[in-house]
Amino acid sequence: MVKNNCRKNITIIQRTIINYLRQLVETLNHIAGLLCCGLAD
Repeated sequence: MVKNNCRKNITIIQRTIINYLRQLVETLNHIAGLLCCGLAD
């Protein structure tokens, strides 16, 4: 029982980290796009 719970928690943590990283990358891309557009003008 304990091992199953542990694995479930690890899966949840991995998903949370992946979602967080995805949002971080999207935010960085957005900022980079704004900076590039701002510099281009």
